[in-house]
Amino acid sequence: MECPKCKKGTLVKARDDIVVEGVKLVAGLEVEKCDRCGEVVLTVEQASKLRAAAEEAGIWGHGIRLKRKVSRIGKKWALYIPVDVERMLGLRHGRRVEIRVVGKRMVVETEE
Repeated sequence: MECPKCKKGTLVKARDDIVVEGVKLVAGLEVEKCDRCGEVVLTVEQASKLRAAAEEAGIWGHGIRLKRKVSRIGKKWALYIPVDVERMLGLRHGRRVEIRVVGKRMVVETEE
């Protein structure tokens, strides 16, 4: 079958990890993948399962993307967190968070 994206490649069966916003939702999912551009094509059933997994992981329907300027407080760098994000994550003074660097992204997660 012809690739719907590049129109030049052929879709072949492959196993692929599905990663969204740095979160691996499924490992080794059997998909159809373009042998030229790498586009992954999912069935409706697969897409529904991935959406459910994304909702469970908290990355579906919470599409908050904000741009902020980095500030300095004394000799340290700081980012101000908006009140909406604070409420969504249940942040409060003294709450511990985990910070990871994934590629060029900084991921901040609250600890349970």
